[in-house]
Amino acid sequence: RIYNDTCSVPPRNVSSTGLQQRSAGPFQLAVTVRYYNGEERNITISSDDTTTDVDNRQCHLEFNITTTADSNGLPGLEKIQNKINSCVIKFPGVEEALYAPNNVFSLNQVGGSTTFNLQFSGNYKGPHKRNTWDCLVSASGDVNDFRPQRMFFQVDYKGCPVGFYGGNCTRNCACQNGAMCHSFNGACQCAIGWTGPACDIVDRRVTVRIEPDPVYLTEDAMVICDVVNLGKRTVTWRFGTEA
Repeated sequence: RIYNDTCSVPPRNVSSTGLQQRSAGPFQLAVTVRYYNGEERNITISSDDTTTDVDNRQCHLEFNITTTADSNGLPGLEKIQNKINSCVIKFPGVEEALYAPNNVFSLNQVGGSTTFNLQFSGNYKGPHKRNTWDCLVSASGDVNDFRPQRMFFQVDYKGCPVGFYGGNCTRNCACQNGAMCHSFNGACQCAIGWTGPACDIVDRRVTVRIEPDPVYLTEDAMVICDVVNLGKRTVTWRFGTEA
């Protein structure tokens, strides 16, 4: 597992029982349909209400949603002609060449009913906690009668409660000794002095830091030596060519 900083957020605080904590997913998804007549309809779904899959390395998300093509859901879905539609995710201040690739949604009607299975697949891009995908669709019918023009998928990434990770925050983190646990895949980011997949292996080291940082020539500075997991030992620090 790899701890990917581009989609990492601190765990959220939840004042509830462990069972209730695990039932709350790390994402909230808002699906909006914009119609040719200028109207918009949307539904909001938390990741505990849908099937969610998160990738190991690429901060990849997959949502499987069931919705209806009526006034209680997203009217006009049956008019969308392509089963698979591509989407573009955009970020303020980010060049188009750096937009996250491979974002699509697929739409499948359940029999002849008004129920649709909607699957969205996208690469989450940090450090933005909110990602919005813009999807252009091809649809038929009267432009004044809920004919879809665009679809938007907005994902708010809220993280998991302390000690849990995964698409529905149901998996237990194995990280130890103050390590950060990644909400996507449970990868551990070890605190100084620890290493290993679960941060349970001692990593003896000496680090040196300067305060303030940065320091200017006209200012006083303090050099601090931190000794981690070395026990009762003597550390000698020599400057320059000191013997």
